Amino acid sequence: MDPEARRRVGPWLLVIGILALAVGGVLQAQEKGRDSADQMIEDVRSDYGMPNDEEPDSGSSSTLFLVAGAIGVLGGMVLLSGFGFGGSPPAPERTGAEIEERLSRLARLHERGSITDEEFERAKRHLLEPE
Repeated sequence: MDPEARRRVGPWLLVIGILALAVGGVLQAQEKGRDSADQMIEDVRSDYGMPNDEEPDSGSSSTLFLVAGAIGVLGGMVLLSGFGFGGSPPAPERTGAEIEERLSRLARLHERGSITDEEFERAKRHLLEPE
């Protein structure tokens, strides 16, 4: 995925993930409240010998929303950070003046004997070659 697409998709994925987490939290709170009320009804029925005709709820939609939200938030963060997509963004373009200044510094280091001929040539090639 190109960097521009990551910048466009990442924020939306974060927003959707956060919304899914919020919905999951609300559903979980409602389920807990319902579980408490269901438990009270069940207790009353058992105290008075009444049959319990209701079947227990087998699924939890709040868990689905919480997991989807966490995946969305993590996915958005990964897309925005660029992690796993080649790392850091490309280096900014160098101007002619910057290249000239760096070449001058390299030449001075080479003249003083601080760097070898091979190091000088390698650094000069790296500086002059397009990325």
